[in-house]
Amino acid sequence: MSVKLFLYNLHNIPLTENNPRVQVYLDDVLYSIEVIKGELYVRNEEIDDPDIIVRTTLDEVVKIIENQEYAKGSFNSGKSSVEIVAGYLELLLKGYAKIYSMMPEL
Repeated sequence: MSVKLFLYNLHNIPLTENNPRVQVYLDDVLYSIEVIKGELYVRNEEIDDPDIIVRTTLDEVVKIIENQEYAKGSFNSGKSSVEIVAGYLELLLKGYAKIYSMMPEL
């Protein structure tokens, strides 16, 4: 899922330790993903100050992995959702712009 969501393109804000943090609810299971120096660290726990929160199901993730074009439809239909927590400038500085292109208008 992380590769399909382009999380590998994320990075900390230059000259800071402010790493990208994503909280994911997959069905009823909570995961947190933090990108540190280009590496994805996935934990099965809540993360402090996530940049975005994604809610989806395992079925939706499988469909997105099989057909990346399906991602936008999943979010448009409400089967998946994203909550923007961080400010727009912070998201851009961390590299989230490519993820924005996959999402419906937020």
